[in-house]
Amino acid sequence: MNSDQGPLYRRVANAIIDAITDGTYPVGRLMPTEQELSAQHGVSRHTVREAVRHVQALGLVSRRQGQGTLVRNRQPSRNMTIMLRTFSDIEQHGYYTQLVDLDSGIITADAALATELHAKQGDRFLHLRSLRVPTDETMPVPKAWNETFVIAEYAELQKHIATNEGPIYLLIERLFDETIGEIEQDISAVLLDAAVGTRLGVKARSAGLRVKRVYKGRGGNAVMVGFNTYAGERFAVSMRIRHEKE
Repeated sequence: MNSDQGPLYRRVANAIIDAITDGTYPVGRLMPTEQELSAQHGVSRHTVREAVRHVQALGLVSRRQGQGTLVRNRQPSRNMTIMLRTFSDIEQHGYYTQLVDLDSGIITADAALATELHAKQGDRFLHLRSLRVPTDETMPVPKAWNETFVIAEYAELQKHIATNEGPIYLLIERLFDETIGEIEQDISAVLLDAAVGTRLGVKARSAGLRVKRVYKGRGGNAVMVGFNTYAGERFAVSMRIRHEKE
C-alpha cells in the first residue's frame, strides 16, 4: 500500500495496515502503544490516534480500554459493523464520516416538527442538510442523508461546520462551553422518498432505516437533534441482550 500520499494520519495508517498485512503485527496480539508508534513514525500521539481510528474503521483492530489495541484481522472487512452503544462509539463514527453538499439555514418549527424535535411550535433552529459519506474510499461506511437541527442559540456554528472534523456535538461543546450529557437514539423503518432515494443511489419507495439522535445538554434540554437516513440494504442494526440477574 502506498504510504507516501494523503494526510499524515493516513500515511501512518497505511504503514500500520502494511505491518498487519505482512504479519509484523500478528492477529491476536497487541499493537505497539501510542507512544511507541509516535516515536517510530515521528508524529504526534494525536496523529497516531487518528491513524489507529482509521485502521479500526476497516475492522483490522479493536481497542481495549486500559489494555491496548488488539489486531483482529489481516485484511479489511468488506462489511463494517459499528456498535453505537456509547459516546465513544458515536464520536468515532463522526470521525469516519464527513458532510458534503451542505445546505443550511434558520427555520421556525411548525407543530409537527416541534414534536419531532422535543421543542415548542415557533422555536427556531439552524437546519443542516447534507450527505454524510466516508472520509475516504477505503472506509466501508454506508452513506446517509443527514438532517440536523441545532437550537438557534448555537447557530453560530454554521460558520465552522464546513471545516469541522468529527461529530457536530463536539463542535457545540467547544464553541459554546456546553456539555452533552445524554444522547437518546431511536431507529425506525422508513420508505425513502424520491429525493432521498436519488441521493442514496436507490429507487424511490425503497426500504430505509432512520437513526434519530437527541443530544441533551445541561439541565437535560435538547440542544441538537440529528437524523441519518440509510438505504435499508446497506445498513443493519445489531444488539446483544443479556439476561438480567437478580
